[in-house]
Amino acid sequence: PSDLPALKRLDACMCPAAAGREILLKNFLGMEEAWSVVLETCGEITGVAMARRIEGAIRLGPVYAPDLSAVQGMLKELLGFEGLRSLGSGLVFDIPAGNEAGMRWAEGLGMQQIGFTCRMYRGSLPQGVDLSRVFSLASLELG
Repeated sequence: PSDLPALKRLDACMCPAAAGREILLKNFLGMEEAWSVVLETCGEITGVAMARRIEGAIRLGPVYAPDLSAVQGMLKELLGFEGLRSLGSGLVFDIPAGNEAGMRWAEGLGMQQIGFTCRMYRGSLPQGVDLSRVFSLASLELG
């Protein structure tokens, strides 16, 4: 996405305790084998799906969306990119604990849970965090 300020605003809503993620977003968008799509509603970015190549697979994330239908639409577009189609069928993503609909959806796709991802905060959970809109974290490697 070329609208980095709008993407930063969305990311800040989904990860309010994470500081300095502008660098992460810029680095991700600058990767040679990384792809992204955004969902715009009334001129505002309301969702994003990013993917990058890893050893033997595609890693999704971050994926933020207002609902599961929006995720499905963005992923259909994202996985249709020529560069991604040529990478094979391995698909990896980290759904945070708390997004039960995301877990059921992934299991319905035949995905298997091979690990557990959990966000942790010191003190109380930041106000406004809606994990039902976080369908994949950027990844443990990227933050």
